[in-house]
Amino acid sequence: MKNQRKTEIKVGLTVVIGLLLLVWILGWAKNVSVLSEKKILKIEFDNAAGLAPGDAVMVNGVCKGKVESVTVSGSGVLVSAALDPDVKLKRDAQFSIMMLDLMGGKKIEISPGLEEQPLDFSKVQHGTFKGDIATAMAALSSVQSDLIEVIQEIKFALKETNSFLKDEEFKADLKNTVVNLSSLTKGLNTLIAENREGLKDLINNGNKLASSADSLLAKNGSNFTQLIAGGKSFVEKSNAVLDSVNLFLSQTRAKKNNLGKALYDKTVLKNLAKSIERINKLTKVLLEQLKSEGINVDAKIDIF
Repeated sequence: MKNQRKTEIKVGLTVVIGLLLLVWILGWAKNVSVLSEKKILKIEFDNAAGLAPGDAVMVNGVCKGKVESVTVSGSGVLVSAALDPDVKLKRDAQFSIMMLDLMGGKKIEISPGLEEQPLDFSKVQHGTFKGDIATAMAALSSVQSDLIEVIQEIKFALKETNSFLKDEEFKADLKNTVVNLSSLTKGLNTLIAENREGLKDLINNGNKLASSADSLLAKNGSNFTQLIAGGKSFVEKSNAVLDSVNLFLSQTRAKKNNLGKALYDKTVLKNLAKSIERINKLTKVLLEQLKSEGINVDAKIDIF
């Protein structure tokens, strides 16, 4: 009786230990822990793109949680994710749905952010869908007609290029061009070989000239400085003279000096015109007298 009871106790303990091991293995495989409290994060996406409960939540490429639920919310999708308690996210954290593998699996990738202020887990965060192979294929199908046209144009261009290259006249011209280029290259090589010493002397003379110029600048630096300063002073004086001339012209136009009054005063101009008219008349009379009897002077002079 006692042996039977011991056997039952052993069997019961074995079953309990097995169940505990099974639960532990399942929790380890599913990343579920009953001893630690998970952080619940809610993220809103425009499109779930096939994301399902149980999919991985990555933080900088490390699996730190699982998707608990995916529900439709208005025009978007609300995703609830459970994160490990040691995950620390900042206010500028970014959330994206990405491909997990080529088989079409999905994951949530989290960039934890750089700001000092921590993320408020009580608020709903906003994420984006980065696209996958299906999205790329859909985008490709939208431009399929354009790609066909481009390929047809490329084929036409290649066909025309081939027909152009098959032209015998073009081949002959191309061959002559290559031959002439080869001859020119040989001529240049011969010219350089024959005048190598001359080119060397030319380079040496250029170096000597540069050295002489540097020496001249070093020895006469102060003189050049004085020359530049003198040129600057001359320019300043010239500007002052031009300013004086401009001031004189402006004063003349404004009749603020004697020349302006003489040139722009209507009375002076009127008197000057009368004087010129009288001189013309006097000249005319003198010319007529010279042509006839000479100049006659009839003057009455009263001394007293």
